[in-house]
Amino acid sequence: MNKDKTKAAFIIWVLILFVEIIWFYIKIGIIISTAEIVFIVTIIVTTLFVGSLGLKMFGKTKEN
Repeated sequence: MNKDKTKAAFIIWVLILFVEIIWFYIKIGIIISTAEIVFIVTIIVTTLFVGSLGLKMFGKTKEN
């Protein structure tokens, strides 16, 4: 993967995380169950791991 594609993937990943954190912040403002909080946190953590693993695997360019 070249550097431009890696940078684009990173920007998209950060935007998705930002949306998830905003979603979590909005949900915390209202009364929700513990199961919903665990679900939202699980989604955020999964996004972090998958995104970081993808950037690690595909972020290596041939120029390195």
